[in-house]
Amino acid sequence: WQKPFIKFWYIENDKTKISKQNFKRFLEENGFCKLQLERGYILLHVTKNIVREVEIFNIKDFVIDYLKRSDNEHFSDTTKLKVIDAIIKGAPQHFVQTFLEFLETRELNFLRDTKEKGFLFFSNCFVEITQSKIMIKRYEEMEGYIWDRQVIQKKFSVDKEKSEFESFIGNICKNDENRILALRSAIGYLLHNFKDSTNAKAIIFLDEKLSDSAYGRSGKGLVAQAVAKLRKTIRLDGRNFNFSKSFTFQSVTLDTAIIEFNDVAKKFNFDKLFSIITDDITVEKKNQNEIIIPFHQSPKIII
Repeated sequence: WQKPFIKFWYIENDKTKISKQNFKRFLEENGFCKLQLERGYILLHVTKNIVREVEIFNIKDFVIDYLKRSDNEHFSDTTKLKVIDAIIKGAPQHFVQTFLEFLETRELNFLRDTKEKGFLFFSNCFVEITQSKIMIKRYEEMEGYIWDRQVIQKKFSVDKEKSEFESFIGNICKNDENRILALRSAIGYLLHNFKDSTNAKAIIFLDEKLSDSAYGRSGKGLVAQAVAKLRKTIRLDGRNFNFSKSFTFQSVTLDTAIIEFNDVAKKFNFDKLFSIITDDITVEKKNQNEIIIPFHQSPKIII
């Protein structure tokens, strides 16, 4: 089966013109839509079960690339170059918010971790993780949608041998079983994006020796970076972070799983994080509507 070619241009008085209605249908048939938020919306490109947030220039690139790759037989009444020319000339009408707002609004059921199950997505499969086992599954078995940045660009396989990372965790915990279990629990909590409103936490890594001067090289940053390999993490400069500044969380998106406050100062105002840890998070971006991410979808916190 091959997706039918949608012709979105027509000839009038020997001029190639773009049909807005057919162009809208063309974009929707190729996976473009909008997702309604509590305030405003975002533009998406959906390919099978993978969802990507897009900007207007991404849609432009897709359309031009699509036309360039199309067979010449589809352009019997005009030429490929004339259609591309018509798209470029008509860009102020076709690639603007007032037109793209007419794209269909879709309700997408995103696959999220539950209390009993967690999911990780790799290039060759996805895995379903429970308390007792890890099940490898094909993407054809996936029920629901995921964000494109949730897919880890590595192939997954099971290896019974002890990993270097496991040895590293043992070393930074001085091979103390209780400390290893505590750190394992913290890592597991961060990798599992299920959130319980009655038991919300922030994970805090601190040095074994506390002093006024910096005492690094204890593995805190490496553990946080390791977690970021599996869950999308936004790293913020904790030492210079200012809660009263505008657009403090503008880098946070709907697919952000973890916010990391790196290298916080001694007087870091932890109280200011209470609402973010236990409630929804409001994301303000320059020249855009603010986005409210509900608690159960909001990022977890590492300090």
